Amino acid sequence: MTVIVNESLCKGCGVCVNACPSGAIHMMDGKALIDPQRCDACEKCIGICPTGALQRVEVIDTTPVKSIVVSPQAAANRGLARRPGWVATALAGFGYYLIPRIVDFFASGLERKSSTPQSRLTASARNDSRRPRRRRQRGGRSGW
Repeated sequence: MTVIVNESLCKGCGVCVNACPSGAIHMMDGKALIDPQRCDACEKCIGICPTGALQRVEVIDTTPVKSIVVSPQAAANRGLARRPGWVATALAGFGYYLIPRIVDFFASGLERKSSTPQSRLTASARNDSRRPRRRRQRGGRSGW
């Protein structure tokens, strides 16, 4: 609530200036003027004004209300951040060690493909990239 002055009804008698306990009303050019910063809306001036120039007005706040909305997905993700540090350590290790190796692996594969066409390689040359098979040792002692 706030108090306003209807200037057409105000006669400049000054009764409201003396009635205001917060000193928010002063006279300017023969009319009452209310300082909204000092007025505490006690409404003592409204009842004492002989002409009814002071009126109580309800102020409607038109500023948009800002609210915080948390999506369920964001709330679920926040729980991961509170878990022990092994999650962060694992992700950091993955990024630091594995990603460069994966990039090198694919880059070297592309270089090999571009330098030697597959159709020119013989069957034995294609199998050279494989590791040689290890022979199984049969049980028992060898050399006896």
